[in-house]
Amino acid sequence: MTRAQGPAFGIEYRSAGALAAPRCVLVVRSGPIATIDPAPLVTAEHHVRLLLIAVDAPELDDPPTFGGETPAGSTAAEVLALLREEVPDGPVGVVGERAAALFAVALAAALGERADRLALVAAPLPETGLARDLVSQALARVAADTLVVNDSADEAAPADAAQWYAERLPHARADVLSREAAGALDGRLGLTAVWPRVLAHVAPDTRH
Repeated sequence: MTRAQGPAFGIEYRSAGALAAPRCVLVVRSGPIATIDPAPLVTAEHHVRLLLIAVDAPELDDPPTFGGETPAGSTAAEVLALLREEVPDGPVGVVGERAAALFAVALAAALGERADRLALVAAPLPETGLARDLVSQALARVAADTLVVNDSADEAAPADAAQWYAERLPHARADVLSREAAGALDGRLGLTAVWPRVLAHVAPDTRH
């Protein structure tokens, strides 16, 4: 695993997995484990590079607005610039967990056809009607084949939230797990518990 935070980028990120692999997956998460490989042994089974990006509340602030750039918009521009520098070409997968799921949608929409796979894990519903309208517009622009994984017992990211996303994405399916299947001990679904199915989706045909 390598870590970099050069002067050109204010975001914190790490690279993990097979650094020379042609397939790259952007993983955006919040919190202290955001730049840690969700399950290194699982990742090692795939010939894939992970670009692990930390995005916390200040970077994710995206109030509904019809003019000007939000903090989330500025952060997305940095992530896209980072991707152009680190992985100049080729299709990429995108993964967003919890609060970063909406941010992952914006990235996938901005990447267009380059983002061929997207996975949203424990994705919450946008909080307001206006926010839902704006997110719906972004979802309609996502070209990627999308997997939405929520936990039926997770109050913050329930089954109906997964269905809401899947119904508004052009190419998507919802995978709603029981608490037992999700391995959510505290009622909150985490990326590590579902990393095998998520990585298989965003990095198809990369198993050794």
